[in-house]
Amino acid sequence: MRTTERPLDFLFAAGLAAAALAARLALNPWLGPVQPFAPGFVAIAASVLTLGWRPAVVTAALAYVGGAYLFVQPEGGVVATQPQDLVALLTFGTSSGLLIFMGHRARRAERDLAAANEQLRDADRKKDVFLATLSHELRNPVGVITTAVATLEGRDHDPRTQSAISVVSRQAAQIRRLVDDLLDVGRITRGRLTLHAAPVDLRSCVEHATDGSRDAVTAKQQALVVSVPPHAVPLQADQARLVQVLSNLIDNASKYCPAQTEICVTVADLGPAITIEVADDGPGIASAVLPHVFDLFEQGTATSSSGGLGLGLGLCKHIVEMHGGSITAAANPRGKGSSFLVRLPRPGVTAAAGGATTTAERA
Repeated sequence: MRTTERPLDFLFAAGLAAAALAARLALNPWLGPVQPFAPGFVAIAASVLTLGWRPAVVTAALAYVGGAYLFVQPEGGVVATQPQDLVALLTFGTSSGLLIFMGHRARRAERDLAAANEQLRDADRKKDVFLATLSHELRNPVGVITTAVATLEGRDHDPRTQSAISVVSRQAAQIRRLVDDLLDVGRITRGRLTLHAAPVDLRSCVEHATDGSRDAVTAKQQALVVSVPPHAVPLQADQARLVQVLSNLIDNASKYCPAQTEICVTVADLGPAITIEVADDGPGIASAVLPHVFDLFEQGTATSSSGGLGLGLGLCKHIVEMHGGSITAAANPRGKGSSFLVRLPRPGVTAAAGGATTTAERA
């Protein structure tokens, strides 16, 4: 938006005043001497909002002079000599001044808002670049640490050393998980997260996810109860991404639940939809947090000891929706804790979700 007026703007301002006078002249057979300046106020408002306050002053002056000449003093006089003329001039001047002042403030507020929005967009772009760069820079050293730990784990050590290696292994796995989440967030914000869909049995996805999370669950003395149908549950999906979703949900339940609690993973084949429920007996989700639980970087009532960046559930929602499904969070139907319900369409029931037939980026 321009902040200074051009000479042509004043010509446009004069044109607006002339258009207002022409409109008033066309209405003269019906209005007579009533409301001689009404169209002029419209022209003033349009002038200040589109051209600026200085051109609007020109519009106001021409609208008053023209209106007085044509409709107030038909004999040709435009100078206010009678008391009623002075009142009309004062009223017009006050009304025009208020219009110009409010229009100028509105125009300046619009300009400031546009500048603030541009700053926010620029900051958002820088944030995306930062996340992508950070993730890629962290991935290489984490890979080296993981390889070194795997080498050490393959050798015989005394119990104290073996315990230290186990700690390093667990922490390296946690860092690798965070880096992968950051990479996925970068792909989402750039619109580059896609799927590699293929026929899969949902039961194998559940098996891979529970196997990967079982060590963390066991370490907290929690029970992982899995219930799946006895028959195959076919899906057209990206198996690696579905395993990621289920692992995130199980790990999230384990992280926020105390020791010796139960985490239930239940798969149900319900006609046109297939559901996966992950329910726990933990503290649950506060009602104020529940509407935002799938927002990126939202951690709810998480404390510093809970770990994580608040990315897992947001990634789950995005991946599930890319499969054409949905995910919801609610209180555990058993009366305590929380429940996450994933609904996936049966193959052929709905059209493939966006990106479901393209190859997933694994960079």
